[in-house]
Amino acid sequence: MPIVDGSELDQVLGRIPAGLYVLTAAYEAKRAAVLVHWVQRASGNPLTVSVAVPTGQRITPLIRDSRAFALCQLAAENRYLARRFQTDILSGDSVDSLDFEEAVTGSPLLTRAISCVDCQLLRHVDLDADHDLYVGEVVAVRNYKPGMEPLVLVNGHPHDM
Repeated sequence: MPIVDGSELDQVLGRIPAGLYVLTAAYEAKRAAVLVHWVQRASGNPLTVSVAVPTGQRITPLIRDSRAFALCQLAAENRYLARRFQTDILSGDSVDSLDFEEAVTGSPLLTRAISCVDCQLLRHVDLDADHDLYVGEVVAVRNYKPGMEPLVLVNGHPHDM
């Protein structure tokens, strides 16, 4: 296979759609949330999902210590929440001012999301790259807004499905 230049590579890989999710975790009295967009179903039996998380995020010790995380899918019409969680937010006004429910695992579920997936951590893979990979077994789901379209990225830009 021939080697391609960077711009062609970005175009090809950019066509792989990526949903926008708020990744949440909690441990003891701390909660954290950050926007992620590389989420994928990883297996069917057991049902697992994988999520790539930028390295150095404050949420990572909470995932490690709680052995759990939740993925809250954002609606196409709710770009405000995507902007709000673009940076890693630890417990405080930005997290605490929104409505959350506690998941089975103890992770916060953002009630303004379309849906949430509650996961027990199975694996953490340090990729020695700009992201780490987390694989979680789905233990519960919550469908807050059935029928709403998700916010996705195509070529790095928000795109309504």
